[in-house]
Amino acid sequence: MRVAWGDTYRQPTRPNLFRLPEKYNKDNIIPDFPKINLQENVNVPLTLGHLFIAWHTLSQHFGNLREYEYLTEAERRAILGLEDAFGRVLSEQGLGKYSMEQANELLVLTREHMNTVHIECLDENP
Repeated sequence: MRVAWGDTYRQPTRPNLFRLPEKYNKDNIIPDFPKINLQENVNVPLTLGHLFIAWHTLSQHFGNLREYEYLTEAERRAILGLEDAFGRVLSEQGLGKYSMEQANELLVLTREHMNTVHIECLDENP
C-alpha cells in the first residue's frame, strides 16, 4: 500500500516478544534461558490452505537468489528450511501431484481461504 507523505496510516502492530522489562538484571536478561531447548520440534497450528499460501509466498519471494543479499546466513537457512518443511507437508498431504494449472486454481482458493483465517495483528476480534 502506498501512502502519501504525512498520511496517518500505521502498519498493524505486532506484540514485541523480546521487549525487556523496565527493570531487568543485565547479567541474566531471560531467567530461564539455559532451560530453553532450541532443538525441540514444535507444532504450529495452521490450516492446510494457510500452509500452502505460506509455502507459495516463500518460494516465490525467496526463489530469487538476489533476495538473499539482505539476509544473514542464519535467516537464509531459516527461510529455506521453512520452505522445505512446508513443501514436505504439502507433498505428504497429496498436494504435490497437481499440474501447474490445478496448482494455480488451488492458489486462488487458498487466497480466498486466508480471508477467513483470524490473524491476530490484523483482526481485532476472532
